[in-house]
Amino acid sequence: MASSGSFAAGSLELAISGNTKTDDRIIAQEVTIPANGATFTDEDAEKSRQAIMALGLFEKVEVALNQSAEQPVLNITVKEKKHDWYILPRLNRNGDGDITLGADWRENNYNGLNQRIKLTVAQKKFDDASKDKEVRLGFKFVYPRIVGTRFSSFFDVNALNVGIDEERDGATGEFERNKASIGGGFGRWFGKQGASQGLHVKLGARFTHYDHKYLSGDESLFFDATVVSLEASAVNTKVQDNLYSRDGQVYGIRLEQANEGLGSDVDYLHQSVFFRRYQPVGSVPHTNFNYQVQIASGDKSVFGDPIYDLSGAQSLRGFARETLEGDAFFLVNTEYLRPIFGKENVRGALLFDFGNAYDKIGDITDLDFEYGVGLGLRWKFKSWVGTELRIDAAYGLGDLGGTRIYVSTDAAF
Repeated sequence: MASSGSFAAGSLELAISGNTKTDDRIIAQEVTIPANGATFTDEDAEKSRQAIMALGLFEKVEVALNQSAEQPVLNITVKEKKHDWYILPRLNRNGDGDITLGADWRENNYNGLNQRIKLTVAQKKFDDASKDKEVRLGFKFVYPRIVGTRFSSFFDVNALNVGIDEERDGATGEFERNKASIGGGFGRWFGKQGASQGLHVKLGARFTHYDHKYLSGDESLFFDATVVSLEASAVNTKVQDNLYSRDGQVYGIRLEQANEGLGSDVDYLHQSVFFRRYQPVGSVPHTNFNYQVQIASGDKSVFGDPIYDLSGAQSLRGFARETLEGDAFFLVNTEYLRPIFGKENVRGALLFDFGNAYDKIGDITDLDFEYGVGLGLRWKFKSWVGTELRIDAAYGLGDLGGTRIYVSTDAAF
């Protein structure tokens, strides 16, 4: 429960109001306090406002610096989004013909401490794929910044049952897979601003067990396995949340290493780098040109099948799954977004993607790319934390492409 009021933060007094749920400390730790006793300025106040807004919990954040008193006072007034927890039903048919039935329960400000919880229960029926029917249970907890510290934490547990009809290197086989995984870890923020800004380094570990029931065909395609891996990432974020759009950039590197020395049945190393830019353009508010670049590679997967599938709503849109597979990939996604229907929270999108999947990282230099174009719709819910309705109609060029329709409640990137 929030306890709105006044308290000191170094040489600055904070007066926080308007928050009925969010803890004062979550807001206060986003305030940029100058080092070495320097005077807090209007510029610092604006940086603080942007950092508080970047939490994604508020419809509006206003700050006013009063330096007339003996001790400067920063008045912070917020308007919280009405819905920070909700149940999202899953009943949809995607561009590949898969039908999903289930629900997500999301809590994006648990206990008023910006803790994020997601519980997923879903069943998916695949159409014309190497998988048949999938049942998934998942729980995820993220604490972006532990209050009063520069540390973060995360934890997740997942269970999956899926039928697989595999075809690889001329061999075929049918299996039923049960997969269970548990992972978690901690991170640390190194930036001067709060939980949404600056350099964040994260370390974690994951335990995954695969159990396969052989049904028919070549039984050597899959086997029971336990995978123990370490995960590490370093991500630098400098993004301003403008409620219906964003401005800024994010870039980073991610690594995953499975090792027999940890008790894993297999060894592998997967690595990726990315750069993402949100660029306002023109004079119309919330008009953006956004793009992201990703490169990834790995030495092998758990069972010898390709590591990456470069198709779907958040990769190379316009290409059916399992069309572009490999152990490395290069991908560029671009979007031009502009408000339509006279509403700032509803934006039309022009899409353009290019990239490809490769057998090894060195093949990227061949510049042998596939291309996709499309149209999209983005409807940002002002009073819902972290929720956007997204509809994309994409067309993949060339012999491998086709038309795909994607519907989601998450941002593309």
